Amino acid sequence: MIKPHTVGERVYSGKSYMGMEGYCHTRQENMIFRIDRILDLKIAE
Repeated sequence: MIKPHTVGERVYSGKSYMGMEGYCHTRQENMIFRIDRILDLKIAE
């Protein structure tokens, strides 16, 4: 489960991608996720 903070274009190794920064409840830390790698999306209450 991820609590999103920001979504936008990111750059890694000189290449841009759409990313989402958010809090990962599994790892208990803020992380950046690639939007194109998200396979399933459910809205939690």
